[in-house]
Amino acid sequence: MADVLYLIRHGELPEEYQGRYVGRTDAPLSEAGRRWMRSLPLPALDVVYCSPLRRARESAACLHCARVIPDERLAEVDFGEWDNRTFEEIAAVATAEQLECWSRTPDAMVFPGGESVAEFRARIADFQQDFQRREPGPGTAGVVTHGGVLMYWLAGLRGIPESRLLEARVPRGGWVKLQRTQGGVWHEA
Repeated sequence: MADVLYLIRHGELPEEYQGRYVGRTDAPLSEAGRRWMRSLPLPALDVVYCSPLRRARESAACLHCARVIPDERLAEVDFGEWDNRTFEEIAAVATAEQLECWSRTPDAMVFPGGESVAEFRARIADFQQDFQRREPGPGTAGVVTHGGVLMYWLAGLRGIPESRLLEARVPRGGWVKLQRTQGGVWHEA
């Protein structure tokens, strides 16, 4: 049950993952990432939903919560063949059309060997609807997930168009607090 929700991005990754598009690669937290997540000044949470990927599970384990529930819908986008590569590495193997689509019309993007952005967005929306039904309130919940998931979630909440998605970026180990109104609408607290 939740009327307060903390949207939390997992902690920092080891150096070898810096500057890479880490989607479904099951990267761990760095030691600094674990320390940071343990130090977050968050209240005790009744429930935490998290991506099943290791970095999110390890981050959730650092929080004070009654129970942690992994949910596949909270996993980062599946970059397929581009996963765990730098942009330069992606640009070396991608077609000009793929890069153009990714930058100008991301909702039409299908990552080679991965998922489409439309599928990614649909599973985030499905989780949100399910959460709304499952956690009607009162209480305090958390969602520990990835940068891409949080950008789409917050862009929708803030009314930010997809062309400005980066404005909804949450740093690793960062969070956004949401409060549910009596009418059931979430807003930033």
